[in-house]
Amino acid sequence: MNNSRVIKKPKKSKSLKKQCDALLRELCLLRAQNKSELSGKSDETLQVHHIVGKPNLFLRYLLDNCIVLTAGGEHFYGVHNPNREEHYRSLIKSVRGEDIYKRLEQYKQLHTKSDIFLIKFYLEQEIKKLKNT
Repeated sequence: MNNSRVIKKPKKSKSLKKQCDALLRELCLLRAQNKSELSGKSDETLQVHHIVGKPNLFLRYLLDNCIVLTAGGEHFYGVHNPNREEHYRSLIKSVRGEDIYKRLEQYKQLHTKSDIFLIKFYLEQEIKKLKNT
């Protein structure tokens, strides 16, 4: 009988990812001064939208890939509506610059590993900076 124990490496906690998601939301709302970055509306339904997909941790937590929108009109019925998608792309370009989609697509091509612990630290530091200004 084999009495040796298998030591399992701890999985990256989903709760850590959830913490980073909450920190990213807080950071984005601070940066946008709790207003939609497209309409300037401010309410409790503001959401953070990823401008391009988030296939990896780098793009998921890249601040340049995030924009604050109202939940219904701008997010769900705007950027996620195929009939209005092009209109909202041009609005986002007017806020983030004409080359935003090109830059983010280039980042999408990077195949790097990201450390969720370092991401959390980075997000916390960026929040501190914004709160101190």
